[in-house]
Amino acid sequence: MKKAVAVLISLGMAIGLLSGCGGSKDAGESSSASGKVTTFTINSTTPNATFNTPTGKVLTEKTGLKFDYMTVIGGSDEARQKYEVWLASGDFPDVLAIDPSMTAKYRDAGAIIPLEDLIGQYGPNIKKKFGKFYELLRDPDGHIYSIFAPNLSEKVPNAQASFVVQYEVLKEAGYPEIKTFDQLHDILKDYVKKHPKLDGQDVIPFSSPDPARTYMNAPIAAAGQPDHGEFIIDKDQNVHLAVTDPLTKDFYKFLNTLNNEGMLDKELFSLTWESFSAKAAQGRILAGFVPQWIMGGIENSLTAAGKFDQLYAKFPIHINDSIEDHTNTITPTNSTNNWCITNKVKNPEKIIQFIDYLFTDEGQELTAWGIEGKHFEKKDGKRTVMEAFAKERAENPTVDAQEGYGSYSWFTFGNGSKLEEGDWATPTNPDTVEASYAPKTKEVLAKYGKQVWADFLPAPEYIPTFTWQLNAPSEYKGIWNKLEQVIYRGAARVILAENDSQFESEWNDLQQQLEKSGQKKAEELWTKTWKSYLETYNKAVQSQE
Repeated sequence: MKKAVAVLISLGMAIGLLSGCGGSKDAGESSSASGKVTTFTINSTTPNATFNTPTGKVLTEKTGLKFDYMTVIGGSDEARQKYEVWLASGDFPDVLAIDPSMTAKYRDAGAIIPLEDLIGQYGPNIKKKFGKFYELLRDPDGHIYSIFAPNLSEKVPNAQASFVVQYEVLKEAGYPEIKTFDQLHDILKDYVKKHPKLDGQDVIPFSSPDPARTYMNAPIAAAGQPDHGEFIIDKDQNVHLAVTDPLTKDFYKFLNTLNNEGMLDKELFSLTWESFSAKAAQGRILAGFVPQWIMGGIENSLTAAGKFDQLYAKFPIHINDSIEDHTNTITPTNSTNNWCITNKVKNPEKIIQFIDYLFTDEGQELTAWGIEGKHFEKKDGKRTVMEAFAKERAENPTVDAQEGYGSYSWFTFGNGSKLEEGDWATPTNPDTVEASYAPKTKEVLAKYGKQVWADFLPAPEYIPTFTWQLNAPSEYKGIWNKLEQVIYRGAARVILAENDSQFESEWNDLQQQLEKSGQKKAEELWTKTWKSYLETYNKAVQSQE
């Protein structure tokens, strides 16, 4: 459930990070143009990454630092288990890139060091770029234990809704703009009657990458709410478990109807991102809830296979047409993976200096755009991706990793942000998003009078943070373990109910089991945490105004 994601930032961070244990190696083990190189270790779940790329080598030349990487095998749950083992054994890497809840565990165990004095001495650019939001780096005890990126986006040029519908389905229906699930149901039903198979295999009218997306994230989006993980926050800033919301019941009823009509993926409750992506890449999935960070890889595969009609439109689809959409949000920080320095590092100032370089315009340019003359060029003061490199990227899906292109964007200021010299900070900006679309995508967008998928969304809405960017209350984990089990068992029974009577019975039973398992306590804990953060946020901002 923890996203890696405000959205593409998490993916950019993950590309370059691989996990490693052990202490930092002595400075001077190798040399670069700037002198001696210090090697540190760091963690991640992304395989096959390396600092030994053209971009990585330039980064080392500029900073005198590089990282040794090893892979934590598996998904987020496996990674968390590994981090727990590291903490228990004391055999953790020099630098940890971990979510806020795991940061709190390492902090409480004394395994990570306070950073505010180091930032004060070696991180002027860190302080400068955070500006009035600098105090948001602090824990309640006044110390800073982790560093993440400020979000300096002025707009979200590559934003897109997470409900997707295949182009071919839209063409058959006359390109309607689908706004409600009743509309989607009817369009899918009509299409499947006429086109039950693709390439000899049954089409799958609706699916989703994994149970968490189906049970929690999808109904939150269907209700038009910001993605607070498993929660919805009301107008009085009270936090509620999304699975208890009446609109979630309505979304489950939509899935239940699809299932009883044979239009729901039969493997819905056992899918993983990988198995879902493989199925979607065949072009068989007609519609679904697919977050942006998963959809990108799927559409790359479809494009490479020439299946342009099986690409997807991205619509904000809601339970009913009276719902206001608040899903397009901007936060002041991108704290999904926080960099912490562990207590085994003898020269932590080198890591702060490295991070501080990444906060400069030069560091942002290198980690986002790559090497000038190789990956990008400047024309009339504006950066553009070199035509030869763009062609190579289109033809070779592995070239980014080989070049280290985008592999080190751990502290990106965000797509749609600008550097001090006035040009866009990343290649994903309003000038390039539309140009990156396949001709078929431009054709479909033109049917709706739109230029980019973000045009279907309301204007970006500024919010202080997401709940999943905060340290969870210490008591919450035990309660959530029980609640999650109830949700995974009960939600599936609701969706698979054979008739309306059974649906109502299963829904009521789910609500009763949630209440017995600590729902109210969980909501109280998170409401207190949320309101406490809002108080800190407001003080931090007001103190700088």
